[in-house]
Amino acid sequence: LFASNLVEPVLGYRPDELVGELSSVLTPEWLRDVYSRYRAQILANPAPRIIGTDRPLFLRNKQGDDIQAEISVNVMGEGEGLRLIYAIRNVSARLSADDTFRLLKRRIASAYSHLTLLVDHAPAAIAMLDLDMRYLFASKRWMEERGLDNRNIIGLSHYDLSPNLPERWKDAH
Repeated sequence: LFASNLVEPVLGYRPDELVGELSSVLTPEWLRDVYSRYRAQILANPAPRIIGTDRPLFLRNKQGDDIQAEISVNVMGEGEGLRLIYAIRNVSARLSADDTFRLLKRRIASAYSHLTLLVDHAPAAIAMLDLDMRYLFASKRWMEERGLDNRNIIGLSHYDLSPNLPERWKDAH
C-alpha cells in the first residue's frame, strides 16, 4: 500500500504506517473472503468505479473499529504496471437511525440464526433461560428428555413447565 496524508483523518493511520502493508490490514476479519472476491473482480475488469453505494462496505480503522465507507477506484497503467488508486470516504456519519437499525437487525438475526443452529443440533441437552427463568432456547435433546417434543416453550416459565421443583430452588433464582 501507499497512502497519502488524507488517510489519517479517515482511518487513523499515518501514511508511513501503511506503506508496504497489505490491504487486508484495513479489512475487517469477518469480511476478508468477500473483499478478496471484490478485489479479484476489480482486477479482472480494471475500470473506474465507486464501491459501497449499493451495499454497505466496511473498513477497519487503526482503533480496530469497523467504519462504513465508500471507495472510488481509479485505474492507472495496465498489465504488470497496473495500479489501483483508491479514494476512501468514511460515510458512517451519513447513516440514518433507520439504516443503523436495519444493519444491527441483520447482524442480530444472523447471530440468532447461528445460535439457534448450535443449540438445536448440540448432542447435549441444552436450555438457555433469561433472568426470569423463561426459555430463550432449548435443544432438541432437552425437549426430548422432558417429553416436550411438540411444544413451543420459548417464553414459557421453567417453573410452569416444572411445577414440582423444590421451593429452595425457586428461591435461589
